[in-house]
Amino acid sequence: MSDNLTWTSDDKILGAGIKGISGNCPSDSNYPCIQGFVLAEVDPKTKVVEAE
Repeated sequence: MSDNLTWTSDDKILGAGIKGISGNCPSDSNYPCIQGFVLAEVDPKTKVVEAE
C-alpha cells in the first residue's frame, strides 16, 4: 500500500506505506490495525527494489 512517493537525487523512487491491515484495534471497534510501515527504493531503469 505504497504512497508518499518521491524521487531521489540519483533518479530512484522512494515509496513509503503501510505493510498491511489485520483486524480491528481494539477488536470491537471499526479502526483497522495497521501492521507497520515500510520504505522501499525502486530503480526504474533496472526494476530493482530494496525495502527496509
